[in-house]
Amino acid sequence: MKNTMLRTLPLLPLLVLLGLTGCGEKIAIPEARGLFSVAAYVDAGSFDVVAPRGLKVLQGGVFLLQSDTLSKLDQGLNPLENVPPVSGFSDATSLCGDTDLGVVFVFDRAGAGLSWYNLADLTPLGSADLPEVQAGAAMVTNDRGIELAPGGETFLYISDPDSAVVHRYAFDLASGPVPFGILTRADGESARFVHVPAGLANDPEGYMVVSDADTLRNWVIRFDPTPDESDVTPDPDDVDPMRGLVTEFRQIVCDPLPAAAYVLGDAPECDESDWEGGPSEELGELHKPQGVAVDGSGRVFVADSMNNRIQAFSEGLYEISFIINAETPSVPGDIALVDKIISPSETYFAAYVFVVLPEEDMVRKFMSYEEQLRINPDAPPPPE
Repeated sequence: MKNTMLRTLPLLPLLVLLGLTGCGEKIAIPEARGLFSVAAYVDAGSFDVVAPRGLKVLQGGVFLLQSDTLSKLDQGLNPLENVPPVSGFSDATSLCGDTDLGVVFVFDRAGAGLSWYNLADLTPLGSADLPEVQAGAAMVTNDRGIELAPGGETFLYISDPDSAVVHRYAFDLASGPVPFGILTRADGESARFVHVPAGLANDPEGYMVVSDADTLRNWVIRFDPTPDESDVTPDPDDVDPMRGLVTEFRQIVCDPLPAAAYVLGDAPECDESDWEGGPSEELGELHKPQGVAVDGSGRVFVADSMNNRIQAFSEGLYEISFIINAETPSVPGDIALVDKIISPSETYFAAYVFVVLPEEDMVRKFMSYEEQLRINPDAPPPPE
């Protein structure tokens, strides 16, 4: 966290100081918005799951990945009788889906590498060895810039903390994955570099968010993943990595833009040379962020793994947080959201949040207070 006197100043002098620093906006003091408070999500049940690794909600179905099995469930986490699970993985670590292609991907670290299945009934469609991926922590597809890869239908991204890179593959159903540079690597200190890539997600504008679980950074970084063809390495014999470019979560009036414009969490701000990164329990700051998910309104939900909580950010600023388990500290991994459509003109964004707890062999489900009120108008207010 920052090692500055701002942490100990009283509120009024702090507000005055923030208004007089002279280098643009600073990170706003956390405050609740609308119906939400710091406990705006209530427990909606838990599910015992052996070795859960990931969970995604796609086209109304819930896809649950365990170390050896992929299953398609309903939103109550009940198996669908007409969709047999896929078994036989050795050490499956991550999954993602692409609704346009109608496929769900699984990465098996110790087995068959990457495999993909029909989104409707989990029939196998293909597989490929990816020996360069040492640990597939998370995956996501994104088609920004796909016109640069002739024949490609989308890009598949795999975060690989063991090799400190986010791999990019051009993918089409006929050819499978073909290496196409990288999104980011670890050998730099700016926001464009991710030291320990973990969670991956898309936002409604088509940009990507990547969590950096380096405990000296503890960031979620926003990227335009379009391959940068001007991006070259110092060695002309190296393959052009064609990395993505960081893009702002929010506007800050500073030149050059500081890291704080591109990240969620505690980051250097305007002209700040004494910033020191580290774990933090402060609201709006993180300790080893893992899974990330984005709802249809653009709010970013982060599994703040070592703080036993989920935090949500809106327009680049802290909004709400809730504890995973008040009785036993939990270490969340993957998270998934359900946007509930109430009518053609009304949607409850992130009405439900699923949290994967690998160390506890459990998946937990949380309901927003807004959704709780819809179901029960007499529901008591959440505790402050």
